[in-house]
Amino acid sequence: MRKLLFLSLLFAFVLSSRAAQKATVAELEHALAEAHGKRDQDLAKLLGGMELSERLNPERLAKLRASLPGEKSRTALLVLADASAFLQLPTAEIPVTAPPNAATQRLILSRAADNLVASVHKLPDFFARQTTNRFHDLKVSFLSPVSDPIVLEHQPFQPLDSFSNTIYYRNGHEEEETIGTQQGTRLRPKDGLVNWGVFGQLQRIVVTDIYKGTLEWSHWEKRASGPVAVFRYSIPKEKSNYLVSYCCIGLPNEPWHDFQSIPPFHGEIAIDPDSGAVYRLVIITDLERSDPIFKAEIMVEYEPVEIGGKNYICPRKSITITTAITPIRGNNGCWGTGGVTSDCSPPHILKPSDTAINDSVYDSYHVFRSEVRILPAEGSGQDGQSTSDDPASPRSTPQP
Repeated sequence: MRKLLFLSLLFAFVLSSRAAQKATVAELEHALAEAHGKRDQDLAKLLGGMELSERLNPERLAKLRASLPGEKSRTALLVLADASAFLQLPTAEIPVTAPPNAATQRLILSRAADNLVASVHKLPDFFARQTTNRFHDLKVSFLSPVSDPIVLEHQPFQPLDSFSNTIYYRNGHEEEETIGTQQGTRLRPKDGLVNWGVFGQLQRIVVTDIYKGTLEWSHWEKRASGPVAVFRYSIPKEKSNYLVSYCCIGLPNEPWHDFQSIPPFHGEIAIDPDSGAVYRLVIITDLERSDPIFKAEIMVEYEPVEIGGKNYICPRKSITITTAITPIRGNNGCWGTGGVTSDCSPPHILKPSDTAINDSVYDSYHVFRSEVRILPAEGSGQDGQSTSDDPASPRSTPQP
């Protein structure tokens, strides 16, 4: 039995040390073309063993996704694309256009600040659906009820769960109402990075803080609506206003608590040079390696959406990637010649790292209006005068 356990642990070490195959977007497309006609699960395995070295843009992702035969391979491709969301685009996709001069760059940034202030007053009260799919790369299995678990880090990402929220935007602030994915029986899990501020507050923090840190021109990017100007920024800790909130930290059988930090951060912001609208925002925190969570990244993509017959720039997708320590309790029992013995060493705590990807899509935008209707109470006469003492009540209803 001990020999079997040793071989299993050795096998686990080999698996945990396996590195994913690096590939460019062009190499990914070539690999999928070569594998055309293979089974869905085989393609999922192929994609699960890859890691992109470039960002896969939404248009190429949609084209590749349509060519895949089933849900397993499509999910594997989605995770592969999500993991690349913080990388640079392939060189061929970046326009060879001269950067704007310093005065024009300042003008673009000024327009972004003005647009954010104006959006608070222009955006109506609305609600939207947020659908989140979560994935992680930690695999834990048990050989027996009394042996320590076999922990495999850095495995191909596997689905963890999914849930839907209704996001309300009222008077310039967002509020979240959670609904379950199984007829309301399962609520949104509380663990993981708290994703907040995608409807404007994150933009305001970045646009405000970039003037306190370093800012430089990066490149132009192409969108369907036209080119956008991409800037790189870096904010030191003493100037940062970005709050990282992660639930939950602690050891098994001990009280758990939230981890919160206001760390330094850096990233990119893509701005429409004419209107100042932000179309892409990237925040990468510079957490300490000694922190229980030492990686927290968020990317938000914005697009024009119709709300109440008018177009507004709103979130369409967000991706968060976190890496955190996940304590796992070892077992008390151990094996002797007669089975489980009672003279085992105290249980110990394994502390592997777990990387999680949250893929959130925002849709079903609807304006939220308050209407006051004066209704006659029951028993009113033909002249509209009520014969009841009950007053009419105002009603507030969402309007599509």
